Amino acid sequence: MDYSRDSFFNSFQKIDFVGFDLDHTLIHYKIQELGKLVFDCLKRYVVEIRSFNKDLLQVEYDPEICVKGNLCDISKGNLIKIDNDNKVRRAFHGVNKQLSLTEIEQQYNQDKIIEFSGHRTENFLPVFSYFELGMGSLFIVMVDFFDEKKDQTCKNYAEIAKLVLDAMDYIFNDWNRGYYYPTITNNLDKYIKKSPKIRKLLEKMKENGKGLFLITNSLPEYSNYLLSFSIGSDWEKLFQIVVFFARKPSFYDSKAQFEIISQNEKSMKLMFGNYNEFKKLLFNSTPNKKEFKTCYFGDHLIGDIKECKAKTDWNTVAIIEELKPNSNDLLESPKWGSFSFCDSSKETKEEKKKTFWQQFADTHSDYYVYSLEEFYDQYCEFLSKK
Repeated sequence: MDYSRDSFFNSFQKIDFVGFDLDHTLIHYKIQELGKLVFDCLKRYVVEIRSFNKDLLQVEYDPEICVKGNLCDISKGNLIKIDNDNKVRRAFHGVNKQLSLTEIEQQYNQDKIIEFSGHRTENFLPVFSYFELGMGSLFIVMVDFFDEKKDQTCKNYAEIAKLVLDAMDYIFNDWNRGYYYPTITNNLDKYIKKSPKIRKLLEKMKENGKGLFLITNSLPEYSNYLLSFSIGSDWEKLFQIVVFFARKPSFYDSKAQFEIISQNEKSMKLMFGNYNEFKKLLFNSTPNKKEFKTCYFGDHLIGDIKECKAKTDWNTVAIIEELKPNSNDLLESPKWGSFSFCDSSKETKEEKKKTFWQQFADTHSDYYVYSLEEFYDQYCEFLSKK
């Protein structure tokens, strides 16, 4: 993270455009309810469509199994936590078997260091977001089914991971199929938190001369449900440009063309597209300025932060909900400890260290907060001093 609070907000005053991700940034979910819903939807897919053992449907979601920041080790059937040196600091095989230091050294060599840079690989499937808590949980539950020979649908752990990813694609990437979208849109108050401060923040930024845009990987129908519920049915008037199904991080360097959904003199709604064409749209909306500065807010440390920072000239602000003090809603399991740190260990004589993902946020974001509500409070405090 490059800025202290004061220096960041002094810099932020010079920003012309502010962009936002949708899920877990503008929209706050009730995390445990979301994790259970995704887990249940994924179970139904693998059983009803891919013929996995029906006993899987009887397994209840346990929020302590998997937390954001875990890695699914596809080759070994483990869930692991690594520090900022890529060293495996904690590992479970299946739901309940915690690996001892000796077992970790046997599986990951004596130095316990793995090759991982943040992106999904053939060996590691990261749990990046709260949508993926159900994915990581189901992977490790299905590992137990495989080990106990309760199902032979998959021949190895890699095939389990592939099946779980197929289920994720099925429930999220088509509005007209699966169980996730009808469940959540018919029960928004069960899964979504309303936050008046977020609308106030958007209005405050507009009052201070900033143009606002939204770039999300979510589908337009789903986004409209969430924004109408959380921010208001007139949410569209707050944004100059809205891009749905942007497919970040490929958005930043792809050549995909925009598909226009609607357009008028004040705003436009689009799908797909790419960064270079988007930047032209921003230029066209400010014909009297030869250059402008942009800041983007998002929760996904790859798609919203690292790749955005590397491939655009935008500043970035990471939303990391785990940083909220005294929160009972976050899935920080006693099994895994803090999102930000790996605890010291008498057994291994290892010191307390930052986790891989905390170091990642420190490196690739200009600033971070636990929510846009916190940012609103800080922003108002800064403006009150001017």
